[in-house]
Amino acid sequence: MQKYYICTTAVAKGPFLLEDLYKIEVGEQDLIWASKWRSARYANEVAELKKHFREKWAMQHGGKRWSLLVKWKKLLFSAGVSVLIVLILYYAWPD
Repeated sequence: MQKYYICTTAVAKGPFLLEDLYKIEVGEQDLIWASKWRSARYANEVAELKKHFREKWAMQHGGKRWSLLVKWKKLLFSAGVSVLIVLILYYAWPD
């Protein structure tokens, strides 16, 4: 298992597993270091943490907006399916 170290406000902490980094408050500008890396990286540059930051941002800034968008997509899909069914019935119905 890969172990990570984090440096926040000039205090180094670790080692952590990836799951532990999800649980603690990791800021995007905190430095993360893993033993297989040559140098430390900012947390928002670590591929394993990018999904975590996207989810965190969505919950803080747009959770309601995203749910509204999903509802609109479902509504438009339903309307499209309904129109398609009406067209099929119109053209397939015998005179």
